[in-house]
Amino acid sequence: MSAGSDTELEPFEVRARRVIDGVFGGEHHVASMKFSENAWERRCSFLVGDRLATYDYSELTKLVVYCHDQCVRAEIQNGGPARLKVTLTSRARKSKHPDSCAHPTLDQHVEQVRRGGSYQPLFDQLREGSKP
Repeated sequence: MSAGSDTELEPFEVRARRVIDGVFGGEHHVASMKFSENAWERRCSFLVGDRLATYDYSELTKLVVYCHDQCVRAEIQNGGPARLKVTLTSRARKSKHPDSCAHPTLDQHVEQVRRGGSYQPLFDQLREGSKP
């Protein structure tokens, strides 16, 4: 799937595994991987070592890029001694409630971050039925 595609997304499990493969080199490099879902969303949680970096050993940068490419939200929390818990959550490119469900492309997000200030213009752009 190309970055930023607004066409129909592949199933979340495929997209989550693509993130894990691209960032960590495959499922065998993460621990305690678990898929779950509730009424609102699908999730994949797993444990990694206690460090993520942006350039050398660039897992943090890769995580951001792959998540935006695959339309997946990532959250990082304490996973216990010497561990970080990463939770991937399914998102859509557009949503009726984009502040909690839509996921911009990397280019859209970088532009908004560099602009600073409110995310409202980006939320409006990602709202279903809005003009690009």
